[in-house]
Amino acid sequence: MDIKTRIGMAKDAFWKHKELLRGSINLQTKKRMLNCYVYPVARYACESWTLNDDLSRRINYFEQWRYRIVMKIKWTDKISNEEVLQRIREKKVCLYNSVQKQKMAFAGHVLRGSSGKDLLDVLGGKLNSKLPQGRPRRMWLDDIKSWTRLDSYEKIKNLVNDRKSWRACSITCQPSNTEEDSCDDDDDSTMYSIECARCKSSSPNRESKNKYSLVYVETLRRTTD
Repeated sequence: MDIKTRIGMAKDAFWKHKELLRGSINLQTKKRMLNCYVYPVARYACESWTLNDDLSRRINYFEQWRYRIVMKIKWTDKISNEEVLQRIREKKVCLYNSVQKQKMAFAGHVLRGSSGKDLLDVLGGKLNSKLPQGRPRRMWLDDIKSWTRLDSYEKIKNLVNDRKSWRACSITCQPSNTEEDSCDDDDDSTMYSIECARCKSSSPNRESKNKYSLVYVETLRRTTD
C-alpha cells in the first residue's frame, strides 16, 4: 500500500508545479524539475518495497503519465508509449531502474552487517513452523535474487562481501547521467557484468577475478562516458 501512497503524493507534488512543467520552458529544464521535485517524493523509502508485476506496472505507468502531461498529450490523441518516449528524448522509462539502484545499495549495506546484527537475523532467520497452503508470498529478498540472478541467500551474501562485485551489479540498475539520454544503458554490458559477478560468487578463482575486473572497469567507463 505504501507504493500507491507514494505515487499519489508524487502526483500532488507534480500538480503544485504544473504551471512551470506545462509551460513553454526548455524540455531539459522540465526534466530536471521532475527529477528534483517529483521523483524524490515517489522514491522515498523505496528501499523497503517488495515489488511484484502489478506494482512495477504502476511505477512505469506513473512515469508515462507525467511525460504525457508535460508534453500535453491527451488520451484521445492515440499516441503510443514508445512515441511519447521519443518526444521526451528518452529511450525507456527509468524510474523503476532508480528504485532498483536504491534498493540494491541498501541491500548491500544491510547484508554486510553495517546496520547491525538484528537486520541480518531478520533477513536470514527461519522459523520452525509449517508452511501455509498456497503460493508463498513474495519476500523483500526475492527482488534481490531476481535482479542478481542468484538463487540463494548464501550466494548473495558472498557477492555482497566483495564491494566491487556488488557495486557492478548496482551500476547495471543505474541510468546514465547524460542529459540527452538520461535512461540510456548498454544491455550487453549489463548482462555480462551480472554473469561475471555470479561466476565470482560461486567459484572465486583467479581466472574469474581477472575476468570480472575487466568487466567492472569497462562498465564504469561506459557509465561515466
